[in-house]
Amino acid sequence: MSASPAEQDVLDFAQHVPGLSGVRATRTRRLEAHLSAGTVREVFASFVKQYGPLHLSAISGMDTGQEIVLGYHLSFGGLVLSLFTSLPREKPEVDSIADLVPGASAQERELHDLLGVVPKGNARLERLVLPEEWPEGVYPLLKHSKVAESNQADDTGAPRLPGEQVIAPGLRPDSKGGLS
Repeated sequence: MSASPAEQDVLDFAQHVPGLSGVRATRTRRLEAHLSAGTVREVFASFVKQYGPLHLSAISGMDTGQEIVLGYHLSFGGLVLSLFTSLPREKPEVDSIADLVPGASAQERELHDLLGVVPKGNARLERLVLPEEWPEGVYPLLKHSKVAESNQADDTGAPRLPGEQVIAPGLRPDSKGGLS
């Protein structure tokens, strides 16, 4: 597979960034690398220094049952670089990149809501995706979470709050005494 000049530039740079390993092209215009959770901030600072403001397309997260895997997906004019790191399920913490990368704060808040990942240094961890009345410490995308262990979904497949009653498929009592 022949790399474009932009792809080769990012690939060459990434191969020399301390903390990155396994840097490779996975297919045309797609690169990936792995980093330890303790180097996330330093790696992003290196990319910002080299390329200026970064476009963070997404931060994905997945509970494998043994660990939580995060994917930071950066876009460089059509080229996508995915940086993967793993966090222990017992204490899923990673340094925030919100001050380095515009838009990262909201994505870090979403990871906190859904997987319990704590982005250290992000001062804005108020709810983003889940309702304010959602129980603390209950993360719906964790395997073996209180939600997963309970009768997790109604007939529509939507997750329930622990102890929540479903009146009819798709209808639930809301916090104001009505149905939603």
